[in-house]
Amino acid sequence: MITVDESDIKLFGKFVETSPLHEQLAIVICPYAIPFSQRWGNNGLSADFIGEYASRIFNDSPLTIGNNMLIKDVQNSVAFIANELLENAMKYSHYSYKYPIKLRLNIDGSTIRLLITNTVTQIAAQKLQDYIHQLESMDTMEMYIHQLEYGEIEEKNSSKLGILTIINDYSGQLGWKFCKLFSEVSPIVEITTMVELKFL
Repeated sequence: MITVDESDIKLFGKFVETSPLHEQLAIVICPYAIPFSQRWGNNGLSADFIGEYASRIFNDSPLTIGNNMLIKDVQNSVAFIANELLENAMKYSHYSYKYPIKLRLNIDGSTIRLLITNTVTQIAAQKLQDYIHQLESMDTMEMYIHQLEYGEIEEKNSSKLGILTIINDYSGQLGWKFCKLFSEVSPIVEITTMVELKFL
């Protein structure tokens, strides 16, 4: 049984609690149900579906109807970011507890928020918090160029490059929510990563 420690919730960046009254779509993934290699290949399908769904909502909106270039931008941006979030969650989730990965799309007018929730070890959570502090204190474009110039696009750094791409190329506003969970084995941390995009 897993319980939540409500007293130990930490927020970073520009995290926003989304309203259930907004247009929403959620995908729940059980990464432990099938082999990792097969699940990894399905990330693109899920991300493309989210992107297509978002573009259709925008296509029907009086704010953007007929703006085909914007609608295509919505589709491509959402699909790319959803895929980045899914890959990071798949790579770093703690599978021993068989906790699902939840990807959510929230549309509030011309603002889109993508949120992904997964569980990690306390060590992994602390490493992410350390990296968030770097993002808040350093120039993200310089960080991006540094990784490119020094060839730091290895497996261990690919998730950092993805986050920097979301910030620099897509003007995404990021936020994180850390919540400690307790189980019969050992504490783990539930992380919700949010990316906010504004299209108007």
